[in-house]
Amino acid sequence: SLVTSLQPQTHDVPGFVDVWDLFGPEYRAHHYRREKHIANSPLFNGLIMVAVVINTILVGVEVDSAKEVMAWDRLGFVAIEAFFCLFFTFEL
Repeated sequence: SLVTSLQPQTHDVPGFVDVWDLFGPEYRAHHYRREKHIANSPLFNGLIMVAVVINTILVGVEVDSAKEVMAWDRLGFVAIEAFFCLFFTFEL
């Protein structure tokens, strides 16, 4: 549980100090909350990685297909880029 994980641990080797003993319980609680944040989850990081790869591919396709094409002829790409812009903004 959170309470027992915040307690200083006993040491088997005399003379060596555990790093957690150097910090107060407030720091340990902050570290525990930070460790459990959604940005540290592998699923979240994988989702962001896939979004970056898809966005990169779509930007490449857009650049290759946009030779002398007016902006209003590429509304699909504009909409997709707007979606990725919002997605990456909320990711922050």
